[in-house]
This record gives sequence, structure tokens and C-alpha cells, in this order.
Amino acid sequence: MKMMREFHSVTIIMLLTILLLIASSTSVLAADNSQAMAQFAPSSMETGKKYNVMIQFKNTGNTTWTSSSYTLGSKNPSNNQFWGKKRVKISSDNAVRPGDTLTAKFTVTAPSKPGDYNFQWQMLRAGGDWFGQKSPNIIIPVEGKGNKNNADFVLQELPGLVKVGPPYTVLNVGQNFTVKLIIK
Repeated sequence: MKMMREFHSVTIIMLLTILLLIASSTSVLAADNSQAMAQFAPSSMETGKKYNVMIQFKNTGNTTWTSSSYTLGSKNPSNNQFWGKKRVKISSDNAVRPGDTLTAKFTVTAPSKPGDYNFQWQMLRAGGDWFGQKSPNIIIPVEGKGNKNNADFVLQELPGLVKVGPPYTVLNVGQNFTVKLIIK
């Protein structure tokens, strides 16, 4: 009986020793995380034009972000190409260590069709794993050439020869207007 107790004591001590050795030799698991800090983009855009934007993410994980392993990816919906690209590489001379902030300045191209488009980004690890916060979603109205009040001239219909007497109709058509004049 005494031998049995000694055997159990030795077994428990060995198990605890093994667990301590395993725990002390195991490194901390890598964890990616980010916090959206700032985002600057125009409040409206014109179809097909290029615009400079800036997004900042703080590295709140315990890994270092490098250009070979991390990018920004477009969201809402994921991987959209509304802005001419779905990925933005981190600068090759810009390793973002835990606690540091990534400032990504890049150029986007407004969509070719007018409408309201979501502008949102999130950090992405090579292999397609999204992590951390998304940047705030901004709905950016994209308008055709000019703005809503654009009055670009399109067409004018005139009679060939105007003489005193009968009324004549003149039709002026613009991008956002049509005017019909009757000249008497």
C-alpha cells in the first residue's frame, strides 16, 4: 500500500513536471488583429476619375505586418472592384509592428456608372484570411460627367431659314434639360 502511494506521488510529480516543460517551451501563438483609426475619401466622385484616399489601421495583434504577407482588401461586399482594385499592398519599406499604425495612401478610380457605392476596407493576411475591424463604411455618390446640375449642351434643332411671319420652334437639349422655344 505504501509503495502504491509512493508510485502515485511520483507519477503526479512527473506529470506536473512534463506539463511545466511543455508550457514553458510553447511560444505564444501568433494573433493578427487591427483597429480602424482613420479614413479619408472624397464625399462624392465623378465617374472614371482618379482620387487620392488614405486609410489608417493600428496593429493591435502580436504579429508584424509586411508587404509579402499582408494587404488591405475591399469590403462591402468583400473583394469588390468598385474602386478599380480589390487589394492595396503595404509599402515594402513599411513593416508595421504590434502597436504601430499603418497609413495607406493610394489612388482609386471612381466606378464607370453613376450610383451610390460603399467604400470600406479591412486588413487581410496572405491566403485570404480577413482580420480585425473594418474601416467605417462610407457611401460615396458617384455621378456622371460634371455634377447633378450639369447643363452641357447636347443638341439644338433650328429651322433652316427664319423669316418674319409664321412661328418657329427651336429645340435645345442639354445633359439635364430640354427647352422648347416657340419664336413668333
